[in-house]
Amino acid sequence: MIFIVHVCFFIDGPDEPSVFLNPSKSSFYVGEDLTLSCSADSNPPSNFTWTFQPTKHFHGIKDILCTNKPIGSKLMLQNMQLRFSGEYTCTASNSLGRRYKNVSINVRVRADNNQTMTTSCTQCGHTETCQYKNGEANCITNGWIPVAIISILFSLIFGIAIVALIKKTKNTKDGTPTNSNYLQIQL
Repeated sequence: MIFIVHVCFFIDGPDEPSVFLNPSKSSFYVGEDLTLSCSADSNPPSNFTWTFQPTKHFHGIKDILCTNKPIGSKLMLQNMQLRFSGEYTCTASNSLGRRYKNVSINVRVRADNNQTMTTSCTQCGHTETCQYKNGEANCITNGWIPVAIISILFSLIFGIAIVALIKKTKNTKDGTPTNSNYLQIQL
């Protein structure tokens, strides 16, 4: 009795990767941990890499993948912070091709129900503050900024007027100014 066995090996590039989140949700709170796992069928087996694009408020922050090194197809994010919000891309590649899969992660600050909390944060500029309500962060303009700018302008104008007054005033020999040397300022 002779048995003929046919073994077929298919050689192909990676299928579209699948990304799994543990825990399985897309919105997280500051301090939580997350593991992203990526898989893709391919022959030869795929190599996996992760890239990160922060949300618009955190442009330029690329250190997340440096401090949270991917291990194979897994990326573990521990003690997540607001700057971890953004789009994570898993790339599966082998000698025959490359495929990508994106997943968006949103990290929020935990606030009790309708409690509003205002603080500074890295996502807002110097003239804005973060306001957290129901776990959502919003950048708001500090209402005192225009008041401060107007105060600085008035102080500057007053200082210039004083300097001009000092330069225009001449003292007599006994130290009293003469009437003709006063600077007249009319508003």
